[in-house]
Amino acid sequence: MIPVTEQIGAFLERAIAGITQANGYNYTLTSTRAKRFLLTDQPLADLTAYILQGGSEQDKAPVNPATGREPRVVRQKYFIWIVVLQSDDAAECIDTKLNQVCADVIKKLCEDPRCGNYAKFLDIVATEAIDVPETGILITVEILYAVQWADPYVLIH
Repeated sequence: MIPVTEQIGAFLERAIAGITQANGYNYTLTSTRAKRFLLTDQPLADLTAYILQGGSEQDKAPVNPATGREPRVVRQKYFIWIVVLQSDDAAECIDTKLNQVCADVIKKLCEDPRCGNYAKFLDIVATEAIDVPETGILITVEILYAVQWADPYVLIH
């Protein structure tokens, strides 16, 4: 069995992998779930999105009279860090490339704010340019979903 939050993480990885020039975006991105939280000690590649799961807030919701189930409503954060490298010989400035990559990711994620029906809603809560350990853009998303109170494997729509 796979917990709902893990299914959402896998959805994000697949969605970002769909950002390609052939699909009408400015850039072709590669996506991966980060193998560890400290990204500075692993090889980083240009136009690669590293997806990390952040913290969550959880609330009880009223019992659904039709099912008798008490859902746990979860607001889960995910951090998407895209490495964006630029050579000194590039014609465009780094800000332009960062802005276009960020816009590509936002456009793609907003195509399906229900994350393949795993979520009630996806919200882009922050974007920022960063330069540690490499230049890139950090996009913070918050995804709202519901599971059974005692069973995070069972999605409640």
